[in-house]
Amino acid sequence: LVRRALRPLGDAALILQDAASADRALQGVEVLFGFAPEEWIARPHRPTRCDHAMLNVAADIALTMDHCADLWPAGALDSVATRLHEWTLGRFLETWDKQDAHWSKPEYHWNWKIMCCGEAGLTALACRRHCPDLQQILQASLVGSLDILDCLPSEGDWPEGPSYWLGTLGFGLRFGLALRHAT
Repeated sequence: LVRRALRPLGDAALILQDAASADRALQGVEVLFGFAPEEWIARPHRPTRCDHAMLNVAADIALTMDHCADLWPAGALDSVATRLHEWTLGRFLETWDKQDAHWSKPEYHWNWKIMCCGEAGLTALACRRHCPDLQQILQASLVGSLDILDCLPSEGDWPEGPSYWLGTLGFGLRFGLALRHAT
């Protein structure tokens, strides 16, 4: 429930410059950080180092952080960005480098890859000042996202059906938009 509240609170903070919404969003972020990083991984996927659920949470926090940064107290942005890197981006990069999860393997061409890579890239851009391995994470995120986009036929069909379009395209595309805005 907390994670679902982050987006509207972050949006309200950004659009209305509402300090109360930004404060509630930060409280929600801290609730999420109250759980161990392993708890961010979907239960059916445990034990694993990194999955799309973990990176979905990270990206939601990253977007909230980006929307609320100007209204958060001094040090909050640094603290959240540092923990996001430690908890998720390091795990993503280690998994990508070791190729020991199905989604990180070069021959895997399904939506988990673009979900993980897109969300990691988006999170890395939001945490870029606290991300010493930014180039490696962005490179892995681009390679994985583009791999899946290159597999799509020109009609945009996806073998798992239309209900997978958001998962297949949405996460990679919002990473691409964030990358475009960052450069």
